[in-house]
Amino acid sequence: MTRDFDIIYQGVIYSKKNSKQIVKDATGRPRIISNAKAREMEHDMIQQFHSQMPLIGLEHQIYMTQTERILACKDHARTYTIEATIWNPNNIRRDLDNQITSLLDGMVQAGVLPDDCSTIVTSIKATFGGVDRINPRAEIHITEASE
Repeated sequence: MTRDFDIIYQGVIYSKKNSKQIVKDATGRPRIISNAKAREMEHDMIQQFHSQMPLIGLEHQIYMTQTERILACKDHARTYTIEATIWNPNNIRRDLDNQITSLLDGMVQAGVLPDDCSTIVTSIKATFGGVDRINPRAEIHITEASE
């Protein structure tokens, strides 16, 4: 049995991978963290996905620990295929693979997907939609298949 649903992220997608900065912790050791703009984008993405979950028929899922996500990958009963079209606000060079990674992380943290491991997300297609200076966004189509 399959089910399709769509979610939209309104905003610019920053690559968490390319938005790292080095800060020193209380002991003076360096730590690598995402910069404030990437953290703000991720928080906004999670909020937007949460607000759309009742509309697509998903109840809010409880956040899982990393161990629970690993077990979910082993005992999964559903698989997902993802198709995302991304519109950027300008012609600044951005990598689609890094943007899709940020989207997947946001969907996992919001509870839209149980995890983004390869046994659960079996196919990803990312398409550049072009430049939309007024409404940068990502339109995501998800197909959920039950075994």
